[in-house]
Amino acid sequence: MRPRSALVAIVLSSLLLAACGGGRSKEEVVAEGDKICQRTTDEIGKVEAPQSVEEVKAYGPEVAAIIRPAVDDLKKLDPPDDGREDFDAFVGAAEEQGKLADQLKDADGEQEVRDLLARGAELDSKSNAAARAYGFKACAE
Repeated sequence: MRPRSALVAIVLSSLLLAACGGGRSKEEVVAEGDKICQRTTDEIGKVEAPQSVEEVKAYGPEVAAIIRPAVDDLKKLDPPDDGREDFDAFVGAAEEQGKLADQLKDADGEQEVRDLLARGAELDSKSNAAARAYGFKACAE
C-alpha cells in the first residue's frame, strides 16, 4: 500500500469509529456521567421532601420528570465495550427508578407507597453498585 493510501485508510477508519460510537474513553464517559448525576441530584434536592403519603404520591412524578432526561443523557454517552455491562446495569436501574417514582402517583394507600419505596431502595442499591463497578463517583452515591 502506498503511503498516501495508508493515510487515507487510517483517516477513514477513524471517521468510521467516531461515527459508530466508541469514540469516548471510559474516563470521558465517567467524567460526563458524573456531571449528569450531580446535576440530577442537585435538581432532586431542590424538590421539597414529602411529609405525608399524599405528598409522596405527588413527589414521585416530580422526581421522575427529573430522572427521565438524565437517563436519556446517560444513554447518549455510548461507552466503550470495556465495562459496558456495568454501565448498562446502572442506566437500566436508573431508568426503572424513574418509572417506579412515576408509579407513586397511582399508589393505592400507604402500604402500596411503602412497597414502591422499598422497591426503589433496592433499585438504588443496584444502581449504585453498578455505577461504582463502572467507575462513577457521583452516580454511585
